[in-house]
Amino acid sequence: MKKATLFFVLSFLLKINSIAQNVGVGTNNPESILHIAETKTATDGVDGVFVNIQNTTNLAASGSLTGIRFRTDGVGTPINSRYKGGMFFEKTGSFGVGSLHFLTNNTGTNTSVSMADARMSITSLGDIGIGTSLPNHRMHVTGGDLFLESSSGSFRYGYSGGDQWALSTIGGGQNLLFRTSTDGNTFTTQHQFSQNGNVSIGGPSPAARLHVSTTSSEVVRLNGNNPYLSFYDNTDGYRGYLWYDGTNMVLGAVSSNLRLSGNVVLGSTPAVGYRLSVDGKAIFEEARVQLSTAWPDYVFAHDYKLLSLSELAQSIAKHKHLPNMPPASEVEKNGFDLGDMNRRLLEKVEELTLYIIDLDKKKNALEARMNTLEKMMAEKK
Repeated sequence: MKKATLFFVLSFLLKINSIAQNVGVGTNNPESILHIAETKTATDGVDGVFVNIQNTTNLAASGSLTGIRFRTDGVGTPINSRYKGGMFFEKTGSFGVGSLHFLTNNTGTNTSVSMADARMSITSLGDIGIGTSLPNHRMHVTGGDLFLESSSGSFRYGYSGGDQWALSTIGGGQNLLFRTSTDGNTFTTQHQFSQNGNVSIGGPSPAARLHVSTTSSEVVRLNGNNPYLSFYDNTDGYRGYLWYDGTNMVLGAVSSNLRLSGNVVLGSTPAVGYRLSVDGKAIFEEARVQLSTAWPDYVFAHDYKLLSLSELAQSIAKHKHLPNMPPASEVEKNGFDLGDMNRRLLEKVEELTLYIIDLDKKKNALEARMNTLEKMMAEKK
């Protein structure tokens, strides 16, 4: 009985093939090799127009396949050879739960596609794999790049109709943009990476390796100022900042010391060999110099050798400057050390004090002698 039925079906199909090249099901005017037409409305998710491919094996094992294979030539006698594309459904769980695989075979032989040729797969959980048949993410790409080619398209992250991030390019792919939106419609560039290596924070079009932009409408974060850069410690909070106050660039520290390692140069012409080089004027509200050398109180020691005034006069006549003071030619050439100069000046002040004290002693002695002589002369009268 089964053989007779099979023979009847084959005869019918051969008869159809001999009558017309195209076959129509539900239509008298087939427009392709197989044209299926039916009028149904999918009201409950079941009714509609479908082509069903079913493995009727009862309780088919996990890994069982059903599907469609594609072939574009008629060369070769083996019936299963050279099917280089296909769509397979693989059973992975009970009740026919499984994954849908799209396959291609680029081998120049008579081999047909198999599960080893899966290029894209969709699991029963909705995970999509490209280059892997076992994706474990919503989009899982392996063995290649994920490329978006578009002058206006972007990758978006966030919530539909709400806060979003968009990653896109401009300039024919030359510049990478990170843009934000609060409604999913209007986006503002927050960061830009240029092909020349420049990076912007807070706006587009970086003009330097690191270009930071702020506006007066931004959130105030430190001392009523909008910092370009904030230095943050997870335990102690904000420790330092760099910001523009509308006139000046300000580098500051919060409740700690501001330490600069290495030499610091202010101006365009650095002086060699100095920790701080200022090309121009400097003004201080307060400045402290701490010397490692002795402060000149040694002048008041009993064994300090103070030059006599005549010796001092001879030294000045010879050298044209005070002893232990640099000559004008040296200062004009090399400048002078502020702390050292203050020490030397104090030494001269203390020496001058000793000279004054000595002169005062001599004056008092002279006045005493004068008083004695005046008294003696008055008594002789």
